[in-house]
Amino acid sequence: MLVELRCALSPSVLRDAVVLRFEQWREAFVPRFVFPSSRDDLMGEVVRFVAHVSKQRYAPASPDDWPVTIARRDTERLLTAHLGWWADGERALQRIAAERGMRAVLDLLTRLFEQDELRSYLDERLVHPLQCLPVDDWLPLATAYLAEFQAMPHLETEHPALIVGRWPQILNQHARLVLGWR
Repeated sequence: MLVELRCALSPSVLRDAVVLRFEQWREAFVPRFVFPSSRDDLMGEVVRFVAHVSKQRYAPASPDDWPVTIARRDTERLLTAHLGWWADGERALQRIAAERGMRAVLDLLTRLFEQDELRSYLDERLVHPLQCLPVDDWLPLATAYLAEFQAMPHLETEHPALIVGRWPQILNQHARLVLGWR
């Protein structure tokens, strides 16, 4: 399992699995406004961007546009998951759009999509398989992980027994460090 951990957390694999697609999709999206003049203009562009990303993710070959109602729901879910409540998320996006423009809003949304994708990737590739291991194997694996990656800042004060109880958080911190995220 340590080999799988090492491979799944390598910078190139993480970058390919999580980051590159969203960066490409963000660059391919052309916003209608540099600085939206109203909340409706801003949220219209945000929903259009979410629809663009969702179509690229789930139905890239389809000639049809992504349904706006689903894109609105996905937008509300994304804002709620990362910014508290969707209305707080809208206010945060309005502030960013007013200060730095639509491209900064798209950068933030891209980062939120990447964080969701990272969480899903880690759950599927690492956390779930770890939880399926016999409990007796957890401590030796945590000890091997600590020995392998002891130079990583998120492990400076960790003990293998503490890692066992916090695999999702530890792996998320590890992946974020590898990707250069805060």
